Amino acid sequence: MGRMITNARFVRIRNLFFIGMSRDMKLLSLANVGKEKHGGAGSETP
Repeated sequence: MGRMITNARFVRIRNLFFIGMSRDMKLLSLANVGKEKHGGAGSETP
């Protein structure tokens, strides 16, 4: 019984982790696109 509870908790944590990770990847890709569009942080260096 306790094993099922911990398993469900693990699945929930894993799902939250993957949702957060995919959200972070989306934000990173958006940031990278914006960086390319606006020249980026290293645009002033040759």
